[in-house]
Amino acid sequence: MNKLGFKSETAQLTVAELHPMFPRKISFKQSKSYQKILSSIREIGIIEPLVVIDRGGRYFIKDGVLRWYALKELEIEKVECLIGTDSDVYTYNKRVNQLTPIQAHDMIDRAIKNGVDPDKIASTLNVSRHWVNQMETLIEGLDRSIVKKLERRVMSKSLILELKKVHHDRQKEILLQAERADNYSLKYIRALIIATPADQRKGPLKGSKYVNVKEQEKLGGQLRQMEQEFRKASETFRDNTFMLVKLSGYIRQLLANENVREFLGENYPDIFVEFEKISNDKSLDL
Repeated sequence: MNKLGFKSETAQLTVAELHPMFPRKISFKQSKSYQKILSSIREIGIIEPLVVIDRGGRYFIKDGVLRWYALKELEIEKVECLIGTDSDVYTYNKRVNQLTPIQAHDMIDRAIKNGVDPDKIASTLNVSRHWVNQMETLIEGLDRSIVKKLERRVMSKSLILELKKVHHDRQKEILLQAERADNYSLKYIRALIIATPADQRKGPLKGSKYVNVKEQEKLGGQLRQMEQEFRKASETFRDNTFMLVKLSGYIRQLLANENVREFLGENYPDIFVEFEKISNDKSLDL
């Protein structure tokens, strides 16, 4: 079985450029599922994106054909999609097939501002009213730059709720740290929240998922030290990599000279062999 693959970010595609992977005839008047989807999209928009596969520039729908038909009937021109990275025909896990939290917030907020009752949204989506309330106010307390960066990233809604527990400057620091570590897991973000000094938090950390105050302070100090060491190591690695690439270019220039090659080969064969390895290392190309 092929491993499922997809990009972690959504893309906005034109409805007209999408094609069903398995075309089928649908009796719109007799399909209750279709009519429910049509009504939901008409009132609150798309909450779950379509999942598509890119085959030579043509996009085929893996999941969401009924939503696609509804979009066409409602004459909606564009839709958010998850782009598959392989041609596997198995259905994606439903927990993955969702809009990013920021995009879901935009949909819910727009629907409520257009007069749709929150209870009706909850009923249509089969979610709790509390969930709808959370999505409506999701970006309150977030720095605008954070909203911009996260609007197309598929992640846990809880992660955003965690970020809201710290002030804007710390939100930026945490997101930068997550980018450097390429780790957007809730556990990692929560660890960075715990490591945040009290004066950078909006209030005390409460709940069973957090340790007591003394343990928070101890753990926070350890995590801050690790964060500083990681930042320093990242900067050192970047500087060393730049210097290595620069030196490899210089070595290639030396070896391009036949006189230098001959001299090194006769007098310093061991060094010549190592220089050849560096010169032929494609990973050091600019």
